[in-house]
Amino acid sequence: MENYVALDSDFLNFLLDSEKVMTANNVESAKSFFKSIFISLDLKPILHKFLYEQELLTNELVKDLVKDNFIRLISYDDFIKNERLFFVEFRDFYKSMNGVAFSESDESIFDFCQAHKNLGEIHTVLMAKELKIPCFFSNDHGAKFLARKINTAAYTLEVFNLIEVFKKVDATGKKLDSKKVRALTKIWNERRKKNLCV
Repeated sequence: MENYVALDSDFLNFLLDSEKVMTANNVESAKSFFKSIFISLDLKPILHKFLYEQELLTNELVKDLVKDNFIRLISYDDFIKNERLFFVEFRDFYKSMNGVAFSESDESIFDFCQAHKNLGEIHTVLMAKELKIPCFFSNDHGAKFLARKINTAAYTLEVFNLIEVFKKVDATGKKLDSKKVRALTKIWNERRKKNLCV
């Protein structure tokens, strides 16, 4: 899945919500700008079903993009080959990210949801590893930490935040709507000053 990119909920929420505000709730304009990023990079966005169901169901733009088949949903059945190994890796990542052991049963890993426990990043990085997806768009610095834990000589997951994605598009020579890029960068920098973006 070399031309696929995994998405995190914070990346989607920041980009789509900010864009929606800038376009005065013009949904089609917001979706068009979103799509232009991936078309410019020749990447197909995928989203772990856990994130979609637990963190993004209130984001109408995400729901539209899934319905339009622009964002592809991936379920556990699509990538888990060894359930026991998945449980071990999940527990290891959970402890690394949260400083405490995962205390629930293995079975609850699939539907356990608690805020501020980095669950979206954990699930997505494990999915990316199994499917050999090379890119993960996330604004959470924890995603880069997890990627370093799974990267080997045989497989590397690169993590890019929104500003890095804009630079990646710029490096291709293709152009996004510069006014929107500037506006989103300004919002990003303002949030970063408040430690809301990394």
